[in-house]
Amino acid sequence: MFPGAFHSEAGLLQEEAQAKYGALLAAGVEEAPGALEFTTACQVTGVWATMDAEGVLGATARHHIYGERFVEKRLRWRPQQNVTVVEVRAFRLPRPLRVPRRDEYSGCFSWIALSEEDAMTDMDALLGPAVPAVDDETFRKRQLGLRTALQQVPGVQCLYDGQLSWWSS
Repeated sequence: MFPGAFHSEAGLLQEEAQAKYGALLAAGVEEAPGALEFTTACQVTGVWATMDAEGVLGATARHHIYGERFVEKRLRWRPQQNVTVVEVRAFRLPRPLRVPRRDEYSGCFSWIALSEEDAMTDMDALLGPAVPAVDDETFRKRQLGLRTALQQVPGVQCLYDGQLSWWSS
């Protein structure tokens, strides 16, 4: 997970997440000079897309931290662009991974392509000693909850399901 803050607007988050977000911003991020430090890695386990931003964000509200203001802002920003839901499994790295700070990594982006020099080429080696943030059973329950919620929204298209065979779009 790329270290950063989502526009530093706690008001876009659900109430429960606002206090945690504020505390994290107040504490600041301890950074190695000239480097970005990664303490978490994520594996994408599912991806869905829909044009129904309000429907999908409402149906999946217990699975993300965004509040009603975020939904309103998102709908005004690009109403004709789809919303992508990315399901991830988070892992705590046994030791921080440091990547040089580069100008091209700065700004407001959803995805950042690391330079070839910085890119991880062996994710298995990185994740091998990593510890899942939640145990397998908890993850499976959360995953099932999210996927069940997504099935309630008409027009959601599954783009990747982690090779699970039970999903139907």
